[in-house]
Amino acid sequence: MGRTLPTATDLLRRGIEEWRPFRAMLPRADRKDFDAMMQSAKLLRYAIMMALPSHPVAFRPMIMAIIFRHYQQLKEVEEALEGTEKE
Repeated sequence: MGRTLPTATDLLRRGIEEWRPFRAMLPRADRKDFDAMMQSAKLLRYAIMMALPSHPVAFRPMIMAIIFRHYQQLKEVEEALEGTEKE
């Protein structure tokens, strides 16, 4: 018997593909940043962890993974700034 549900990786790939029209509308200079955001190793890891096999839409896990990664980056910047203020 074959697989009836797509894998989390397949869902993620489909989710990224769904953003292709949006990417095409971006200025060329912004496309690199958009691609980097979508292909981030951490983003992919978090999104795959959150995408349950029974979850037919990868959009929510993708967005949460992006938000979470941006939160982590913001926290790193804040901690670095706090370190420079103490000096």
